[in-house]
Amino acid sequence: MSGILAVSGGNDALVGDAMPVHKQKVFAYITWGIKLLVFSQPTAPEAGIQVPAGTVEDGEGLDAAVMREAFEETGLHGLKLVRFLGQQVRGMRDVGKDEIHHRHFYHLRYAGDARLTWQHTEPDPDHGGAVEPFAFFWVRLPDEVPSLIADHGAMLPCLQRSLVIPSARIPGHSRVFRNDGEVQTATHPGRDRRFTLVRCVAIAACC
Repeated sequence: MSGILAVSGGNDALVGDAMPVHKQKVFAYITWGIKLLVFSQPTAPEAGIQVPAGTVEDGEGLDAAVMREAFEETGLHGLKLVRFLGQQVRGMRDVGKDEIHHRHFYHLRYAGDARLTWQHTEPDPDHGGAVEPFAFFWVRLPDEVPSLIADHGAMLPCLQRSLVIPSARIPGHSRVFRNDGEVQTATHPGRDRRFTLVRCVAIAACC
């Protein structure tokens, strides 16, 4: 596995009085045709629009982790792992967590008969609190993709190229462009002034 991007979240995301907790995370970009699966949390609208993701368990491989998380969060059977897309290291202080997430993004495909919308409750949520319903819906790539919270859309340029979808601006990013095999995205300026540099994996195949 190769392909890395740099740190996202601002300089203060990695430096502080206490040592932040490091966690391994997997993210699932699940497609159905050229539609992407996203969800909201009806009981916690402040959580924004997300893609299925979760924490890698001790001793668990990344491929197995993303398949497990995708099924647990969505309830979809028959998901197929297509490819690893890339990595991101992100500080999480902008969402109130003194953590650094090592994120691993994957493309999964669903080929079944999809409902347009549905709700599903994850049986064992990462945060360990009360279970909350997730409200899932499909959005067409790239134009219908809403702004995703906390850089959940960091690897969408790589996914878009792997699906041979015409280039378009990804919501929440001011530009997307190629530079010697890299896809670079700059988030809209804000108080944390984040900048993310993303490298696609298997660039010849997906970009």
